[in-house]
Amino acid sequence: MLKWVLVYIMMQGTQPVAVNANGINEYYDDMLDCFYARDDLAITVGGEDGHFPIGMQGICVAVEVAE
Repeated sequence: MLKWVLVYIMMQGTQPVAVNANGINEYYDDMLDCFYARDDLAITVGGEDGHFPIGMQGICVAVEVAE
């Protein structure tokens, strides 16, 4: 089954860190829901209107999840 995960990427010094923004095994059923959550995440971490601060980014990635 196709799902979407919101991956939050941030730099800690010169080292990149990437995590599922919603926690382990948390997915979106719909790509648009993931995109809306990405916009909310950008604001939460100090950005605005879908733009992340320098050194941070969020991406929606399609994943195949077993039922």
